[in-house]
Amino acid sequence: MCNWTGIVCNGGGVSSVSGINLPNVDLSGTLHHLNFTSFPSLTGFNISGNNFNGSIPPTIGDLSNLVFLDLSNNQFDGSIPPQIGKLRELQYLSLYYNNISGVVPHQIGNLQKVRFLNFGSNSFQGEIPSSIGQLKDLQVLDISDNYLNSSIPSEIGNYTNLTHLVLTSNSLYGSLPSSLSSLTKLSELDLSENFLSGKISPNFISNWAKLVSLDLMENFFNESIPSEIGLLTNLETLDLSENNFSGTIPAHIGNLQSLIELDMSKNSFFGQIPHTIGNLTRLSSLNLYSNNLTGMLPPQIGNLRNLSLLALSANNLYGAIPQTYGNLTSLSYLFLQTNNLNGMLPPHIGNLKILFVLALFENNLSGSIPHTIGNLTNLEILMSSTNNLTGMLPPQIGNLQYLTHLDLSTNNLYGLIPQTIGNLSSLEILLLSANNLSGTLLSKRENLSSMVISSTICNLHSLQILVLATNSLTGSIPQCLGNTSKDLSVLDLRHNQFHGPIPTSFKVCNSLSRLNLHDNQLEGAIPQSLINCGSLEVLDLGHKQFE
Repeated sequence: MCNWTGIVCNGGGVSSVSGINLPNVDLSGTLHHLNFTSFPSLTGFNISGNNFNGSIPPTIGDLSNLVFLDLSNNQFDGSIPPQIGKLRELQYLSLYYNNISGVVPHQIGNLQKVRFLNFGSNSFQGEIPSSIGQLKDLQVLDISDNYLNSSIPSEIGNYTNLTHLVLTSNSLYGSLPSSLSSLTKLSELDLSENFLSGKISPNFISNWAKLVSLDLMENFFNESIPSEIGLLTNLETLDLSENNFSGTIPAHIGNLQSLIELDMSKNSFFGQIPHTIGNLTRLSSLNLYSNNLTGMLPPQIGNLRNLSLLALSANNLYGAIPQTYGNLTSLSYLFLQTNNLNGMLPPHIGNLKILFVLALFENNLSGSIPHTIGNLTNLEILMSSTNNLTGMLPPQIGNLQYLTHLDLSTNNLYGLIPQTIGNLSSLEILLLSANNLSGTLLSKRENLSSMVISSTICNLHSLQILVLATNSLTGSIPQCLGNTSKDLSVLDLRHNQFHGPIPTSFKVCNSLSRLNLHDNQLEGAIPQSLINCGSLEVLDLGHKQFE
């Protein structure tokens, strides 16, 4: 047996086996027929990453010399046998990612040499036993992603060597016990996705100076953030999102110059964004959306050259978009929608050449769309509806060949729809309604003096939604529009000045559910090809009499 793969012995025979190390070798079955008493010298048992099932047998408590036990990433079920408390030499215990249920047995408190304890991603219920506070040498405690429903026991404060405390995704409630301030060696604290409440005491913050990651997301914490937050100078991740925090964002947050991710979204913070936020030059993600923040956008955010995501939407911010934001050349996502921003869209926006999403809708932006928008050749989503934008659609918009969603509706844009829009071969949603666009959708061939029945829009073969309603578009509706895309589900051309017949070319319209041509000057027969549109739910051709 000592010659088998994954078996370590200190001598000869079964009784000398000191290690069983068989992770990720696609083993299956149960442990019920394993005679644990045959391995009195076993110190390491690692069968993680296999397909073992069934319950953990009580006889596992016979491994009195066991130091390392890893049963993670299997399919064990049932409850933890109380006999696990007999493993008094154990230093490492992982049951992570199984189907184990029941309560965490109080006998776990007998494992006073354990340093690493991971019960995450199971189905444990009930409370965290207070006996767990007896594990004085514990450095890592992870009971995340279970169904625990109790308060956090004050005994956890006994873990003066604890570096990682992860209790995320349970149903824990109540306020944080004051004893947590004793955890002066913590580098990771994750209490997210629970029902915890109360305020974050300055005593906690001032004693957690070694924290690298603090995640309190999706709880019911309230009141303000203490200025002592500025003492956490080793912090790289700070997530306070989806709570009931209020007050102003403390200026001391600018001291956290190691910070990479900052998320304070979905709270009730008010006041201005502190200019000191421009000190966080390592920041890659800044989320402050859905608060009650006021004031102007701080130009100092332009210092954050490593920023890939900036989300300040759904606040009460006003003023112009600072030109310094053109310095954010690492930005992939920019969300400024649903504020009171005004002024023009700065030409420097064209510097953000790796931008994927630009969301500016529901503001008071004015002026024309800068031609530099054509530099954003990686852009996939451009949403700037419900503003006061004027001028013509720049032809450079046709450079955005990865664009899937273009929404410029409810503005004051005028003039022709540029022919270059036909270059947007990935476009799925085109919304240009409620503007002052004019001209025809028909294209003019260079060798013909008259319009022909085609349109650059008919090149958009991925189109799913086309809404050009409430403009001043004229001429005939292009025949090709009925066959533009097999995925076209919404075609809305109402409230324009189209005339002539309804296109007769609806042959591949299996997805079309809404066709609205109301309030135009159409005439002639209702095309028989509409019978091919088997998914049609809304058909509005207006009040005209059709043949």
